[in-house]
Amino acid sequence: MTQQFQATYRGGALLPSEGVHLPLQVGDAVSVTITTRSPAKGDDLLRLCGEVYGGLSTEEVADVERIAVDRSQFFAAGRP
Repeated sequence: MTQQFQATYRGGALLPSEGVHLPLQVGDAVSVTITTRSPAKGDDLLRLCGEVYGGLSTEEVADVERIAVDRSQFFAAGRP
């Protein structure tokens, strides 16, 4: 069985996020792969910023940018 979930390391143990059920019994052997989710810094942040539009077509990039700068609907929720 393979199951992927979020967890927090605290007090020497990995604690699954709320709502995660692990069908394990005491003594079950498991394999663990750790991928940290540390905040990006410096060069990593610059690299991530450069990947924002990765995989999008020119038209899709234009649509995203148009939506991002259009403030006409920004506070539209709840208006009559």
